Parts: sequence; structure tokens; C-alpha cells
Amino acid sequence: MDMDALLSPPAHMDAESKRCINALLGKYRELVTRVEAGEEAVARQVQEREEALTRKVEESEQTVTRNTQAVIEQLRADNRALQSRIDELVSQPKSSGGGPATLAELRARRTALAEIKVEGFGCGEAKAAGYTCADAKGVGYSCQQARIGGYGLSEAREAGWSLRELRSAGYVEGLKAACFTIGEVKAAGYSCGEAKANGYFITCSDAKAAGYSAQEARAAGYSVQEVKAAGYSLQEIKAAGYSAQEVKAAGYSCTEAKQAGFTPANCEKEAGYTRQELLNAGWSQQSWGTW
Repeated sequence: MDMDALLSPPAHMDAESKRCINALLGKYRELVTRVEAGEEAVARQVQEREEALTRKVEESEQTVTRNTQAVIEQLRADNRALQSRIDELVSQPKSSGGGPATLAELRARRTALAEIKVEGFGCGEAKAAGYTCADAKGVGYSCQQARIGGYGLSEAREAGWSLRELRSAGYVEGLKAACFTIGEVKAAGYSCGEAKANGYFITCSDAKAAGYSAQEARAAGYSVQEVKAAGYSLQEIKAAGYSAQEVKAAGYSCTEAKQAGFTPANCEKEAGYTRQELLNAGWSQQSWGTW
């Protein structure tokens, strides 16, 4: 809307009225000018803030990029240094004459491996460089580090670690293939389940012959029927944690359950023996109310 045209006084208006209208029109124009100036100032402030924020974001991105690039370059440099050292070690002759390595050469290789360990590189790098598990053990790598680094059970055994140390380090597979006896395996602390998984047992009787208890056999997954067939006593079976219901399912009588220490409540409520079977086992009818 054209406010000048709207507020312009008509020609027939008297002079005083025209003067008032013109004064109002002047104030309106002044107000419009101020509003437009204010809008421009606000627009400038918004633009300046947007530009400042954009600059800060760009600066932050540049800083992150520089830091990331520095880390990547450092890692690349470390990898190049390690690869160079490994290549150098691998290329070293076993001996100057092609036969067994000399004492000096053996010392040099061991010193180089010790340096690799001091620099914080793992046992896997030592293995990749051609060092044996015994070499790694000789400079202080632990049995667990050897396992994580990729050395097998037989290699760790040849390096001189005991079977108990191998178990503590996490070696649980390949025991039978490494020619450990079941006696050695049990003495080292391997569970009945671990021995079973390694193929030492065909039946539960084998586990019993190896000296494992009924409780250990139960933990290895043997059923009460298998434990019974292996020759464990019912007292041992109860102590192992098998329930009265499992005992009844395995064919034990209520009398045998009573002799093994199961209570009347175990036998009747859990296993499902009849009241007559409980009477035959020696429990009196007068005591039923207390079960």
C-alpha cells in the first residue's frame, strides 16, 4: 500500500489540516526509515555471527584433521621401522658357513628379539620374524602372550612351560594330540569337562578311572545313568547334586534313596515314590505330617 498517496491531503482541504497531515506523513516516513535501518543492522549481526561460527567450525575441522594425520603418520613410521627390523632379522644368515648358527649369531638374534619386546611389540611380531616359542620365552614373554601371539600348545610345551602353566595361560585344546597323559592333564588342574572335550574319555567310567569325582562328572555333562553305570555310589551321586527325581529315573529304589540320605520329602514330593514305597523303605506313617 502506498502510504504517501493514502495520507496526502486532498486539494479542497484547508491549510491547517494539510499542515497536520503533512506532519504526520513526515513522522511516518521517519519511522519507516528507522525500521528499515534496524532490520539492516539485525541482518548484519546475523550474518556476522554465521560467518564467525563457520570460521570456528572450519578451524576445528582443520585441527582434528591435522591431529588425525599426525597420528596416522606416526603409526606408519612405527610400522615401517618394525617391518624394516623384521626384514633385517629374517634376512640374517643362520651362520656364515651355512651350518648351525654361531654363538655370536645366536646372541645377536636374541638381543634383537629383546629389543623388539622392549619396544612394546607383541609375541605375534616375534613369531612373524621367525623366532621360536623358546626364543620368545627366553626374552621374557609370558605363556599367555605366547598363546595370544599364535604359538601352539606343542611349541609352548617344547619351550619349557609346564602343563599347569599352559592351562593357566588358556591352552585347553589339543592336549591329547600333544601326547599328554590323562594323569598329567588331571594333575595340571584341567576339569573333567575339558578332559572329556579333548577325547580322553569314551564313557563316564574312563572319567572315574582317571580319578574325577561324581560331582566333576556331573559338571562335565554326564547323566545320573552314566554315573551309575560308571560305578559311583548313590551317596556320591547325591553329594554330586543329582536330584531325587533323577535318581528314581535311573532305577534306584526308595530304600536305596533313603540309605543315600534323601529325605521323605525328596522321595515323595520330588521323585514321586509312593507312600507304600516310603513305608517299605522304613519311614513310619506317623511321621508323614512332618514332611
